[in-house]
Amino acid sequence: MSRVKKLSFKLLQVCFILNMVLMLSMEKVQAREAESSPFFCDTSDQISLKPTAIIWDSENDPYAVIIKWEQLELDVGDTRISITGVSPIDFNYACLYWTINNKDRLAEPQQFKAGYRSRIAGGHWNEWFTTSKIEYIDHLDRYVAPFYMAVWGEVHQEFEITLTFPAGVKIKTLGLHLANHRNNAESSGFELGLRSQEDTAVQSLPGRPTIIPRSQWWGDLPSSDLNSPRRPPVYRNITHAIIHHTGAHPHNDQPTAADAANWVRSIWRWNAVDQGWGDIRYNFIIDRFGNIYHGRFNPELDATTPRDVIGGHAFTDTTNYNRGSMGIAFLGLFDQQLPTIAARNSADWLIAWRFNLRVLDPLGQAMLEDKNVHRITSHNAVDDETGCPYPLIINHLTDMRWNVSRRMRVVTSPNGGETFTAGRTIMTRWSFPAISGNVRIQFSSNGGSTWTTIFSSTPNDGSQSWTIPLDFFTARGRIRVNSINNPDIHDMSNANFNILVPPLSR
Repeated sequence: MSRVKKLSFKLLQVCFILNMVLMLSMEKVQAREAESSPFFCDTSDQISLKPTAIIWDSENDPYAVIIKWEQLELDVGDTRISITGVSPIDFNYACLYWTINNKDRLAEPQQFKAGYRSRIAGGHWNEWFTTSKIEYIDHLDRYVAPFYMAVWGEVHQEFEITLTFPAGVKIKTLGLHLANHRNNAESSGFELGLRSQEDTAVQSLPGRPTIIPRSQWWGDLPSSDLNSPRRPPVYRNITHAIIHHTGAHPHNDQPTAADAANWVRSIWRWNAVDQGWGDIRYNFIIDRFGNIYHGRFNPELDATTPRDVIGGHAFTDTTNYNRGSMGIAFLGLFDQQLPTIAARNSADWLIAWRFNLRVLDPLGQAMLEDKNVHRITSHNAVDDETGCPYPLIINHLTDMRWNVSRRMRVVTSPNGGETFTAGRTIMTRWSFPAISGNVRIQFSSNGGSTWTTIFSSTPNDGSQSWTIPLDFFTARGRIRVNSINNPDIHDMSNANFNILVPPLSR
């Protein structure tokens, strides 16, 4: 037997022995206070909660296991399960799911409440993450809780989970997915720096912003899923942008860009595997550094004029608002403060780029399926049962629409630094997509303090020739273009240009 085979065999033996020790220890059921045993339950009769299966989930995640408890024999009247355990792997991600026996009496998801906490072996527990934002996944016939993440930069070995459920509901199967996505980051050498402030500055045209490709944040997730074979792309050009937050966990400050990428991987795992949707729901995700992550797989994203891929970020029981919208999610939960300036700038730039391609007015409204909503709108504008996003972001959307509009409406020539001679004919150029009606063109000789109208109404076709009068000479020239229908929609030269006195003829 070769050395490699011997080592592999020894490794399998060790794994088997550790698994047997774990399974035997799980049979020692004690009261909740007796935290020395790996698994225990605090229901009234302290029933055994020995797992019926521990499944290595390498097909979906290289560092993941599924712990399952089946045919739970709870007493009539029991409405709560609590389990503390030792994981067979280091983990920083957990997701709880369950099925029920009495399908004829399907409980509403909001009637359940799940909780998680974890710790390094023998250390202090993290604070609880409890949630009643449960989803029933019809095609999987199970309830799924939001996922939990450990403290940034840590992997844990021990967990405690709780599940509260309505009286009369019989829990059939309880499953806990555990994964180590921090390991993905370290083993792939993934690390992102802060975005350059130049990246988030207003550009002369809303070109494509820097977008982190899936391959860069993917880490050691299965390479076979990188191009989303479970959820192949379906194309439909956008008419709207829908703004989300991803939600948060007890430790959601994203101290490093690698931690943010770890979070994005966890969202993919939750959406694609635990919820069974095949890929991440959002088209784009933005972290606090302003990094934009390519979410839902779009093989045309790097094309000159890419098509848009339908995401999975906004739908109700009756209507699919993903068709015709792109989902942009700020990474975190923003109940106390807005996303960072860098994150907001990146969102503005991203939307301006896509809206410019589709010639969409960011200040306008239009039908999205059965609702007439702003072109840039919030998740809860199309689904009034969701709390996403919180009011701070909703109240910011007016500013966002104007910020996007300013990025899209640009004077490109003259734009500062040029030198012209009075009497010369020059071309004024601008880009004001998705604006109905004519535009007004004005000139300033004092850097924008006062303005003189040179064309009171001209078609919004992007260019207009202009002969500079002989008495116009200045070192502080500017051009301004604005919409006649809405003068607040305007742009001017970024800097001063020069107009010189023509030379005397002999």
